[in-house]
Amino acid sequence: MPWSAPVPEDVTSARFALWRANASPGTAPIEEIRAGLCLLDAARSDLETLETALLFVARTEGMTWPQIADELRVRSPQAAQQRLRRAEARTGSADSVAADDTAADDIAAGAGTAGQWAALSDTQDRAPGRSA
Repeated sequence: MPWSAPVPEDVTSARFALWRANASPGTAPIEEIRAGLCLLDAARSDLETLETALLFVARTEGMTWPQIADELRVRSPQAAQQRLRRAEARTGSADSVAADDTAADDIAAGAGTAGQWAALSDTQDRAPGRSA
């Protein structure tokens, strides 16, 4: 379930480092600031994986690209699709998620077969951010 995914700890830790630095300007421990800076790449990766997983789940649950575009506050369904493609490229999940998204489109359109449902269900178990 997407809501049971762990909180991105790197994001939380980076925010904490910033909060500590702002709590005592001029006296913040440089080690904590350096640690927060080191976490930024990992935090970005966590959020990109989360974005890819949420977009994938939205499609497999039947949300249309126009609906997703509205929620992402982008101008068009194509912009929402581009956002997914960019997130996939950054996380390295483009091949598997693109194929799964095509199956999700077919299923959402009512063209799904039992085999497609089973294949999609199997790939959801391996979706980014989910353990098998």
